[in-house]
Amino acid sequence: MQWQTNGEEWKKQCAVRQLCKYRTDWGLQKFREYLSKYQIDSELLKLYGDQWQKGNKGEWGKWI
Repeated sequence: MQWQTNGEEWKKQCAVRQLCKYRTDWGLQKFREYLSKYQIDSELLKLYGDQWQKGNKGEWGKWI
């Protein structure tokens, strides 16, 4: 998928990249603790899972 620049897609991509970054920086246990404390939109979690499996670790501007 190419980098999307419209407002809503950009916000989603930024949020997903941030989740990937947290997972990379904190490790799985702390990341799961974070997810349990907050309600995260199911669409964002699906996008996060897809991006994580493709290798996105939260680098700025990366969208696979």
